[in-house]
Amino acid sequence: MREERISQAELVERLHKCMAGERVVIATQTARYAARIQHVGATGLKVIPEPALEDSHGAPGDLEGHMVSFGDIESLELDEVRYLGEQ
Repeated sequence: MREERISQAELVERLHKCMAGERVVIATQTARYAARIQHVGATGLKVIPEPALEDSHGAPGDLEGHMVSFGDIESLELDEVRYLGEQ
Protein backbone atom coordinates (compact mmCIF):
# COMPACT_ATOMS: atom_id res chain seq x y z
CA MET A 1 0.00 0.00 0.00
CA ARG A 2 1.45 3.34 -0.96
CA GLU A 3 1.14 6.44 1.20
CA GLU A 4 0.21 9.92 0.09
CA ARG A 5 0.29 13.10 2.20
CA ILE A 6 -2.64 15.42 1.60
CA SER A 7 -3.97 18.54 3.28
CA GLN A 8 -6.47 18.20 6.09
CA ALA A 9 -9.09 19.87 3.87
CA GLU A 10 -8.56 17.29 1.11
CA LEU A 11 -8.71 14.46 3.66
CA VAL A 12 -12.10 15.74 4.89
CA GLU A 13 -13.28 16.00 1.27
CA ARG A 14 -12.30 12.36 0.65
CA LEU A 15 -14.00 11.27 3.88
CA HIS A 16 -17.26 12.85 2.72
CA LYS A 17 -17.15 10.56 -0.33
CA CYS A 18 -16.50 7.36 1.67
CA MET A 19 -18.89 4.51 2.15
CA ALA A 20 -19.37 2.49 5.32
CA GLY A 21 -16.59 0.03 6.05
CA GLU A 22 -13.61 2.11 4.96
CA ARG A 23 -10.66 2.02 7.39
CA VAL A 24 -9.44 5.11 9.22
CA VAL A 25 -6.88 5.70 11.94
CA ILE A 26 -8.01 8.00 14.71
CA ALA A 27 -5.56 9.91 16.91
CA THR A 28 -6.80 11.86 19.92
CA GLN A 29 -4.91 13.23 22.91
CA THR A 30 -5.65 10.04 24.84
CA ALA A 31 -5.74 7.26 22.24
CA ARG A 32 -4.76 6.11 18.75
CA TYR A 33 -6.71 3.29 17.10
CA ALA A 34 -7.95 1.88 13.80
CA ALA A 35 -11.67 1.91 13.09
CA ARG A 36 -14.20 1.33 10.34
CA ILE A 37 -16.54 4.06 9.13
CA GLN A 38 -20.17 3.45 10.00
CA HIS A 39 -21.55 6.83 8.85
CA VAL A 40 -20.16 10.15 7.57
CA GLY A 41 -21.89 13.22 8.98
CA ALA A 42 -21.57 16.96 8.52
CA THR A 43 -19.09 17.51 11.36
CA GLY A 44 -17.51 14.09 11.82
CA LEU A 45 -17.69 10.34 11.48
CA LYS A 46 -19.47 7.59 13.33
CA VAL A 47 -16.94 4.78 13.63
CA ILE A 48 -16.60 1.31 15.13
CA PRO A 49 -13.14 0.53 16.55
CA GLU A 50 -11.62 -2.57 14.92
CA PRO A 51 -11.14 -4.43 18.24
CA ALA A 52 -14.92 -4.22 18.83
CA LEU A 53 -15.51 -5.70 15.38
CA GLU A 54 -13.15 -8.60 16.04
CA ASP A 55 -15.01 -9.53 19.23
CA SER A 56 -18.47 -9.27 17.64
CA HIS A 57 -20.32 -12.43 16.78
CA GLY A 58 -23.83 -10.99 16.57
CA ALA A 59 -26.05 -10.00 13.70
CA PRO A 60 -25.03 -7.25 11.27
CA GLY A 61 -25.83 -3.86 12.74
CA ASP A 62 -25.61 -4.99 16.36
CA LEU A 63 -22.66 -2.70 17.15
CA GLU A 64 -23.23 0.96 17.85
CA GLY A 65 -20.37 3.23 16.83
CA HIS A 66 -19.28 6.53 18.34
CA MET A 67 -18.70 9.96 16.84
CA VAL A 68 -15.27 11.45 16.18
CA SER A 69 -14.51 14.81 14.63
CA PHE A 70 -12.79 15.13 11.26
CA GLY A 71 -9.82 16.69 13.05
CA ASP A 72 -9.17 13.41 14.88
CA ILE A 73 -8.68 11.44 11.66
CA GLU A 74 -5.00 10.73 11.07
CA SER A 75 -5.35 8.64 7.91
CA LEU A 76 -7.79 7.01 5.51
CA GLU A 77 -7.18 3.80 3.55
CA LEU A 78 -8.91 3.83 0.19
CA ASP A 79 -8.17 1.91 -3.03
CA GLU A 80 -4.75 0.63 -1.90
CA VAL A 81 -3.63 4.14 -0.87
CA ARG A 82 -3.18 5.38 2.70
CA TYR A 83 -3.98 9.09 2.75
CA LEU A 84 -2.22 10.85 5.60
CA GLY A 85 -3.61 14.20 6.66
CA GLU A 86 -1.06 16.89 7.41
CA GLN A 87 -1.31 17.91 11.04
